[in-house]
Amino acid sequence: ASQFVYMAVSILFIPAYIGYLGIDGFGIYSFLMLVFTWITMLQAGIDPAVIRMTAKYAAENRHGNINSLVTASLIFQIIIASLIGIAFLLLGDYLAYFIVKDKTDFLNETRIALNYAAINIVMLMCKNVYVSLFNGLQRYDISGIYESLFNILVSVISLGALWLGYGIVGMLVSRLTLNILGLVMLHFIAKKLVSTFRLSMRISKDLVKEIYNYASWIVVARMNRLAINTLPPIMLSMYVGPSGIAYYSISSRIALALNNVLSSSINVLFPFVSELSALQKTEKIRSFYLRANRLLSLMSVPLYCFGAIYSWDILYAWLGSDIADNCWILMALFFVGYYL
Repeated sequence: ASQFVYMAVSILFIPAYIGYLGIDGFGIYSFLMLVFTWITMLQAGIDPAVIRMTAKYAAENRHGNINSLVTASLIFQIIIASLIGIAFLLLGDYLAYFIVKDKTDFLNETRIALNYAAINIVMLMCKNVYVSLFNGLQRYDISGIYESLFNILVSVISLGALWLGYGIVGMLVSRLTLNILGLVMLHFIAKKLVSTFRLSMRISKDLVKEIYNYASWIVVARMNRLAINTLPPIMLSMYVGPSGIAYYSISSRIALALNNVLSSSINVLFPFVSELSALQKTEKIRSFYLRANRLLSLMSVPLYCFGAIYSWDILYAWLGSDIADNCWILMALFFVGYYL
């Protein structure tokens, strides 16, 4: 449900963003959002480790271990995010020039936006630990409602910031404010949900080792995904400029949202399998995997085929003929690529 909300928000608000920022301004904003995606794709594999280990501890009734797990994960995320944030601040001018290219009227705005982005990275990565905690406990009602409300609110407030004339900086400040408020709210929800929950500095070497052993493999896998996802927009930025990023973002948006909707049905199996593994119910894992695979295949084929065949019509109805003419082939390729 939260992924459907994300898809709806993406479709409804992008025309307004383009109307206020223009195609180049929207391209710059899209590049900053892609940077967030790349960072959260890496984040040292902490989030999947939290999901897996939370499910394991809950199955074994070791809820006290969750306290140390969350605390250790938050410390890891703060250290990693702070280093990334410092790099943003130190390389801000270089990154701003790289993003805006010859659109120098956006240069100062992009510099300021990168400063807010540096702080936002810390809040975002800490917030993700709590969302992973709820996913590990299989409380998708909480994480799903939170993600849905966040996407709706950040889009509405960002649109208000654009209407008031605050531009890209206003959109980044909106995200930062909501991430700070969301982090506080998620902490109190966690205390309410798990009566024994509290941040605990009783972090053992074995716990750190278990997080590291699992998270390090996730990092290796995600480095490959990161390279695949970063090369196209970086090359577009180098050779086409901000408008190329905008067209890339528009073309990928619906296919990515559809992919996330279908992937969310797979992601729910992750903590569930971790729980079954802790309880040594391996045959049940195999049964659920095969059934889920068949169901997902039946759902995905017609949806991706429809998107690939009618990409021009979808873009025309959404954003008009000019963008449809520039993007439809790329959008069709995204549907085929995400299906594969």
